[in-house]
Amino acid sequence: MASSSGRGFIVDADKVIAQTKNGKQVLNLGSGEKALICTPVEGDAVATIGENRKLLIFAVSELPLWAEAVV
Repeated sequence: MASSSGRGFIVDADKVIAQTKNGKQVLNLGSGEKALICTPVEGDAVATIGENRKLLIFAVSELPLWAEAVV
């Protein structure tokens, strides 16, 4: 998952399944922020292109894992 502020993390899909109709909050967005992407992780790297047209590549091992607390 990633937001427009540049924050991103890996979420274990099994941990976001909720038993209530309200679901679970995974991403806490600030004023003016938007959720940008939620996609399965495949491979050992993640690439992103910013609004400034710069390419950033991160190793999946460097990305934070979502804890049960709201990030």
